[in-house]
Amino acid sequence: MLSLTRLPILASSNEASTFYLSMQPSGINKTGTIYSNPYLQYTFVTSSNTGFFNVNGVVSASSFSGSGASLTSIPNSALVNTSITINGTAITLGSSGSITAGATITDDTTSNATRYLMLGTATSGSYTVANTSSTNLSFNPSTGALYIGGIVSERSNTIAITSNTVNLASGSYFSHTVAGVTTFTVTNIPSSGNSSAFILDLTNGGSSTITWFTNTKWASGTPPTLSTSGRDVLAFYTYDGGTTWSGFLLGKGLA
Repeated sequence: MLSLTRLPILASSNEASTFYLSMQPSGINKTGTIYSNPYLQYTFVTSSNTGFFNVNGVVSASSFSGSGASLTSIPNSALVNTSITINGTAITLGSSGSITAGATITDDTTSNATRYLMLGTATSGSYTVANTSSTNLSFNPSTGALYIGGIVSERSNTIAITSNTVNLASGSYFSHTVAGVTTFTVTNIPSSGNSSAFILDLTNGGSSTITWFTNTKWASGTPPTLSTSGRDVLAFYTYDGGTTWSGFLLGKGLA
């Protein structure tokens, strides 16, 4: 049996050796057996002036520090997680895989089938979930039919025009006060095959001569007589890119 006492510590930085750590009963100035174990070693490498512990077992601590950049040979089976999931695709650790960034876009104009429009709740970033409305919003690529199971409304403000030009890129509801001879024109008309319509809210439309856009068709072939002092509302519609317009008087002398 050995008596355990405090011994001087000698620095050993010039040797390339493996040391076995001694283990003893707790306390000092006690008798007992000193133990060592080949599964707990300290190795000092002179060439790199570094040292490291070799532990054949589990190392546990309240915390670890360091980047871990030199950790090698850790088997996947030793990890808690055996795979990672990215964008819904699971990839096993130690293997390779591919991640699809997004859906493939196909220009479908022939499928005679019902397609459901994707609905989201955000205007920026990315979606993890998208919704559809099977009974209220659908589309058929072959016929071009859009089904909406509710009220269709357009978000549009009244646009006051001052240069006698109706710009359809701005909206679909326009107002104007006639103050002299007026010639109306329409710009940014959708191409032929696409229908387009707008409302023109006129004040004092009958006070001066008005020349309507080219080839405007009226009921009985005659433009309506408008109020010289008052408000009239008209509607116009085209299906051939503005080559022909159909005009309608919706209301006259509105208060």
